[in-house]
Amino acid sequence: LGSVVDETLKEENLGAQASVTRDCLFRDILVAISEADENLEAVWQAVFLNRCSGGNIRGLHVLQDGIDLPDLSESLKEKFNMIMTEAGMQGKFLEIEGSVSKTVTSQSLLSDILILKLNYPLTGSWINRLSHGIPAILRRGKRPVMIVKGSPQALERLLLLYDGSLKSKEGLFIAAYLAAVFGSKVNILTLQTNGVSLAPAVEEAKKYLEKLEIPYQYFAEEGKNLAERVNALVPDLEISTVICGGYSGTGFLDRIIGSDVDEILNQVNVPVLICQ
Repeated sequence: LGSVVDETLKEENLGAQASVTRDCLFRDILVAISEADENLEAVWQAVFLNRCSGGNIRGLHVLQDGIDLPDLSESLKEKFNMIMTEAGMQGKFLEIEGSVSKTVTSQSLLSDILILKLNYPLTGSWINRLSHGIPAILRRGKRPVMIVKGSPQALERLLLLYDGSLKSKEGLFIAAYLAAVFGSKVNILTLQTNGVSLAPAVEEAKKYLEKLEIPYQYFAEEGKNLAERVNALVPDLEISTVICGGYSGTGFLDRIIGSDVDEILNQVNVPVLICQ
């Protein structure tokens, strides 16, 4: 990721939004489509993200085993193709029969990023949490996932949740890339929750952005609920996209209890880009 960011910065004028770029992180975008996303807002989010020369958006509609709804399939295909035509972008509508979470996860391996619409909150009983499709996709997936909850947003102002982990470092590279391609404003938030100092990791992140001449704002918090702090900063800073790492645990107990990721998705209404 870092090399792509470096090359992109050589070609783009920082601070000016570009229409397309040759060196690209997200050339192949997969969007999961369902009847629950009536206006295909996840597809429109893909349109905002696609700035690659020759970039491609694939719309995936999963047909659940034994359920055949040809009128619905044709309606979704027509809406998808209309959006691609209106945006002047390349796209392909796919239909595959199978389990939704498993099919989406396997197809995402052929893409650079997956975009999903969050139609139902990640709350309720532990049974509901286990059966919800999005956590299953996040735990199995190997590609970045962008979750759209409210309206799709241009990637103008980013809030990166950073703790020095590998997933948050991936988020740092992605934030730098988006700053290069879109002129996005970068904001970094750290939350100190234990005795381990984040200062060395934060200093490394600052040096990386300064080396690339990317301006940023830094916010440090201690002992506060992460999701609540993120939810407060989003309107204050007019954030359009939150970037964070995915689940840190894979065990059964972690799946029942949930995580900061679930709480952020429940509370924040702007798109959330989750690094895997």
